[in-house]
Amino acid sequence: MLCLKPAIQYTVYEYCKEIVLKTRPGEENLASAEVFFLGMVARAVSTIICFPYTRGKVMVQSAKSGSNEENESKVTITDMLLKMYKEEVSVPLF
Repeated sequence: MLCLKPAIQYTVYEYCKEIVLKTRPGEENLASAEVFFLGMVARAVSTIICFPYTRGKVMVQSAKSGSNEENESKVTITDMLLKMYKEEVSVPLF
């Protein structure tokens, strides 16, 4: 899952770059500021998409390291994401 972050970032960047270049016929390159801004937007989008999974992974790891062998239960990332959603979001899921 975490390998998707660069893929999402690259895809969003290329898609936005294509849109910007279509608005300017005859130009093939972007200015440095435009490249920086598009990279910033692409990074923000990929971070927003991947952050819940990353946070869930860290929460599962910290739960496992804090529990002893006898009481350790199998906590999955999906379980942790649902738990975080129920505790932190006021809108009902189901």
